[in-house]
Amino acid sequence: MALLKWQRIFGLSLVALLSACTLPYGEAPLSVESGDGARVYECRDDYAFLVRVEGDRAQLVLPDRTLLLPQQQMASGVKYARGDVALSLWKDEAMLEVGHEARRTCILNPKRTSLE
Repeated sequence: MALLKWQRIFGLSLVALLSACTLPYGEAPLSVESGDGARVYECRDDYAFLVRVEGDRAQLVLPDRTLLLPQQQMASGVKYARGDVALSLWKDEAMLEVGHEARRTCILNPKRTSLE
């Protein structure tokens, strides 16, 4: 009986994990406005990106693609990651890592409403 319970838990966990793997990744950029709960962050190198947090996921809109990142455990702040993309948020600051490229000083610009 206990073995059947653990098999069922494992099966449900596997289904949840596989479902997460089918989330959109690398889709074309969407037009997301701040009115939708999105926030625009600007980095030192004139790079900007848009983030909308939806529960335990973050929709990240980059100039060339849109990603859906699941939340990861972190000691302080919040981190969202998938594959080679990681986004960390602390109050009005963000750090974005895409592959080997990191943008460490990105500040929220509440006056911006889009990437355009």
